[in-house]
Amino acid sequence: MTRTLDDFKITKEIIRQGLSKSAHVLELIEKYVNLSQKVRSEIVSGVMEKELAKLLSKQLNFEVKPASSDMEPDLQYSGFPSDKSVEIKVAYMPNGQGKWRGGSFSKRDSPHILIARNTNLSSVYVAFLHMSPSDWVSPSNEGSEEQNYYAHTMSKKELLERNDKIELFGNIQRVLKKDGEPSNKIKMRMVQFEKSKDV
Repeated sequence: MTRTLDDFKITKEIIRQGLSKSAHVLELIEKYVNLSQKVRSEIVSGVMEKELAKLLSKQLNFEVKPASSDMEPDLQYSGFPSDKSVEIKVAYMPNGQGKWRGGSFSKRDSPHILIARNTNLSSVYVAFLHMSPSDWVSPSNEGSEEQNYYAHTMSKKELLERNDKIELFGNIQRVLKKDGEPSNKIKMRMVQFEKSKDV
């Protein structure tokens, strides 16, 4: 049986709650230590895994498990006999500039939550779509060791061309020329989300 994206119950509200918890955790940690952008993205990804697993388990009445290592899918739906995982990718993309990266373990044939964030997670872009390993763009250094480690990417351009994506926060579109025709410029509009008061 092929699952639809709707089966996974990834909604705007569930993402909002996960982002809210992630922003709260970042705020707490940053009182004590300076964090690189890479580490911030890893923290957001980890908090999203745990928070979404908890919220989805409650909603679906079966366990949704967060990953316990990099080799496991980020979210595992125990109530589904097959097609039962979701990946989460978080990238620092200030002003909508940058790309999502996928390591060798994370390029799974499954639905992906793609999150672009600004420095303090006050503005985001979030899309949900099914991705296969071939959707990731190979680096120019084909055959090198780096190619298998965080070298494949997904850009705004590739995402813009995907009509099957569900945009939960923000949007990606071509910038229009003065005459109203689409240009080659692509803009990502990141938006603020309402933070929960009870995190």
